[in-house]
Amino acid sequence: MESLELAVLYSEFDRNAWERAQLAGCLACLPAEMQSRNARYTHWEDRASHLISKLLILWGLKRLNLEAVFDLHDIRYSRFGRPYLTKNIDLSVSHSGSFVAIAIGRGLRTGIDIEKINTIIIDEFTEVFSASEREVINLSHSPLERFFSLWTLKESVVKADGRGFSAPVKDVLVRDEFAELDQTKWYYYEPIIDKDYRMCFVVDKPAVPYYIELVNVHDVIDYSAGK
Repeated sequence: MESLELAVLYSEFDRNAWERAQLAGCLACLPAEMQSRNARYTHWEDRASHLISKLLILWGLKRLNLEAVFDLHDIRYSRFGRPYLTKNIDLSVSHSGSFVAIAIGRGLRTGIDIEKINTIIIDEFTEVFSASEREVINLSHSPLERFFSLWTLKESVVKADGRGFSAPVKDVLVRDEFAELDQTKWYYYEPIIDKDYRMCFVVDKPAVPYYIELVNVHDVIDYSAGK
């Protein structure tokens, strides 16, 4: 039977001068194309998120005992810009605010999303939520928290699906234990990582063994330095 494994890793970065300098020193471990892409980001936070996501991928490969098989040069992208390694090794990346998260799975499809809870006008999101979903959100005990719980779930699904927001997001149907899009079931998990954020990840198989890890940025910096 095929081995199913999923590693969910996330880090929170700081904006202090020491961490900025340490992260800048890690750029050399990225392939040239990734370094060029990183340089195109205008804001330091976006450059840091992009870099940390790649360092977390290296960490995830180590966790799945794949560091001798793959590295960052092996990452490929679909026509929708979705990253992956092989048909059997899947990737998903997300970042918001000061958090970066990745899911890396073997023998499955996965998608992850993390969002900082911000004030928004819920009824403006008619292309994402149906009228009944907006009503549920507005009538909930904490509408903003409910909004971002559903948003991260739907975005995780369309990322795992592979089409991203080219997929009909409103058609993602949320059930008690799974979400469904185009007759494909996606089993979802919503770990609590911070009171000001919501995170969700999905997989296309039920009862997948997984582990989740908060990775100190300093640890991934040190690990990448030895690559």
